[in-house]
Amino acid sequence: MKVESVEEFLKRGGKISKSRAKAISIDQLLFNEGVFDREDANKVKEAMNSILEKGLEDMAVADAEEKKN
Repeated sequence: MKVESVEEFLKRGGKISKSRAKAISIDQLLFNEGVFDREDANKVKEAMNSILEKGLEDMAVADAEEKKN
């Protein structure tokens, strides 16, 4: 099983692909699996994107601070 970093995942658009099947977005996957309706799946995707963005920003700030010291 191939493992990739969050950065690699986001670079390719945050698409989930299963073997040779068509790649789909996380909200579509959640909807297709019956976990959420379309509106809630989109809210989950937006929340996940926001959390990832904040985490990456925090990491960048921490790295910049570390380089200063």
